[in-house]
Amino acid sequence: MNLPKYFPTTFKKVNNQWYAGNQVSTYELCGKIQHHLVKDDAWMKNLYDTLKTDSVNKVLRYGTYAGLNDWSPTFTDEQLEKFISLVDNI
Repeated sequence: MNLPKYFPTTFKKVNNQWYAGNQVSTYELCGKIQHHLVKDDAWMKNLYDTLKTDSVNKVLRYGTYAGLNDWSPTFTDEQLEKFISLVDNI
């Protein structure tokens, strides 16, 4: 899978899980994507809230949620595809 350019270059796949090689919370990842795509704060809040709600409800359509003390959100191939689709359609 080719990652979009808005993903940090350290994102890699190990044991069927995608994650960041450098520590990044879900909020920080959303901020990096927002900056790269030149989106406004409302767009970023919508993306972040969608990801957090998905995690709190334990649905995990878009990967795991990483708080400030976690290493990185993780994604299966299917979750990563849904995450990319979410970013494209917000």
